[in-house]
Amino acid sequence: MTICRYEFVTNVVPHDTGKYPESEKVEGYHHICPNEDEGGTLGADYKFSSVLSPNVSVFSSSKLGPYITDTPGIFINGCINGAVSKGQYQLNAFYDPTAYRGLQVSQRTAMLRAWMAWFADEPRTVPGKRISMQDPLNDLFDWTSDPTWELEAGYGASGARCRGGAPTTGVHRNYIDPVISLPGWDALPTCDTSNYTGSGAVLGVKVPGNP
Repeated sequence: MTICRYEFVTNVVPHDTGKYPESEKVEGYHHICPNEDEGGTLGADYKFSSVLSPNVSVFSSSKLGPYITDTPGIFINGCINGAVSKGQYQLNAFYDPTAYRGLQVSQRTAMLRAWMAWFADEPRTVPGKRISMQDPLNDLFDWTSDPTWELEAGYGASGARCRGGAPTTGVHRNYIDPVISLPGWDALPTCDTSNYTGSGAVLGVKVPGNP
């Protein structure tokens, strides 16, 4: 399935014109996606682009954090350098469960939070960190077989549900030895690639063995 990307601009001058610079193509209009190339992984033709996710919206609150919900007729305009669009752009998986390659409802917020490495009510990653994801419910996508990559965690709608890697250290895309360096990570139950769904996770994430 072909995924179209779009580049939207606005004539409203942003507060931070460095983060949202003026378009080189349309004078007086600024990009609505941030100037973030994810550590050089996104070229100039892509870093200001977005994809549209149909029939859903993304909301966030201090109590609930970010989540995806049904809103028929509404689209999420997700910048491809942001977590909300990565499942669609990189995995060709859609939040709308009725769509071709649609995720199950239980996976939608989990998908968003897995890209954010969500744990203890906060995102735990930075742009440019690589992950490989598995869908254990629909088999829409599978993770790498590279033996140097390890299970970081199983993710559900609340974020990380269990932790992989060595039990005494763990593994994480953004922390060295997260059992030691990330407060609370040690309290997660341990899991591996064969049993992570037993924790209530609906998506699995592998990361390089050395962040």
